Amino acid sequence: MHVAPFDMAMIVHFLFALVCAALAAAAIGEAAFRLALHRAASRITMWIEIAFEIAVAAAGIAGTVLLLTHHHPKEMLHVLYGLIAFGAIPVGDVIAMEYADGKKAAMRLIMGVVALGVIVRLFMTG
Repeated sequence: MHVAPFDMAMIVHFLFALVCAALAAAAIGEAAFRLALHRAASRITMWIEIAFEIAVAAAGIAGTVLLLTHHHPKEMLHVLYGLIAFGAIPVGDVIAMEYADGKKAAMRLIMGVVALGVIVRLFMTG
């Protein structure tokens, strides 16, 4: 079976977008857990963020391949939404760097919701 490069890039882009949504949901759940139990960030917090950023970057690379091969999204705002999704959680973490653990968890929860909302919007503009 032969798969055209465009089809492969589209499949990879879609799959990594699904992974991004799952990892954003994991970040939300982990932050809610920390907030409810008054816990500090752990290794899982870091690993979720790293995995999320890698998945968003991979989706972005596949999306760039699609753009370079003249396969544009329905809206060009799709590119801007991708950048927002990429930066939401790390920017929230930087803003909350000096906060107490509870406020850090709350900021991660808020920015996780923002990231997930943007990812859902990305699916709508794909």
